[in-house]
Amino acid sequence: MGKNGVLMFAHGARDPRWAAPFEQIVARVRTARPEQPVRVAFLELMQPDIRTAAAGEDVECKSVSGDIAVNGSFKKGLLTITTVSGDATALRVAGEVNANTVSGDVTLGLGETTRSRVRSTSGDLTLAALLAADGKLDAESISGDVRLELVGAVNAEFDISSFNGEIRNCFGPKAVSTSEYAPGKELRFREGQGTAQVRIKTMNGDINVCRK
Repeated sequence: MGKNGVLMFAHGARDPRWAAPFEQIVARVRTARPEQPVRVAFLELMQPDIRTAAAGEDVECKSVSGDIAVNGSFKKGLLTITTVSGDATALRVAGEVNANTVSGDVTLGLGETTRSRVRSTSGDLTLAALLAADGKLDAESISGDVRLELVGAVNAEFDISSFNGEIRNCFGPKAVSTSEYAPGKELRFREGQGTAQVRIKTMNGDINVCRK
């Protein structure tokens, strides 16, 4: 694991003097935390924007109103993403990923993932992942679809359920109704040796699971 970093977000402006107070805050944080890399990114009009490189370091990104994009190099680390209103995209990342959005879509392109947890209150989750032999992937959306594409050999136990959505599975087994009189479908099956774990749940959204 690399060291933790701090990435601060702010609204931008056309006047370059707008950045000065934020740069002062960054300088203070650097003084208080000399062991950590500290950066500021702007939501609009100014550089750098919210596009950060996660090259084997632990990275935490937070945004109240704005999109987040992370580009890695497939080196393992810990990536944490939190947005209140905005989409989040993380590509070429590996290791452990925690992503949570209240209103926005999440798109993840994962190398070998050991443990990933993705949550959306209102938004779609699109995931492509290479599961580690004992990896765990947990995805949940209250109002949004979940699409998972697995790369390489798949050896996992699957636990998939939706209260009011369809479940489509390219691996063979079909979903069954949880009740004769109420909505709800579930799908549980093992692929290969079943050493990894995949859990997907939606309240109002379809689920698609396939091999890439």
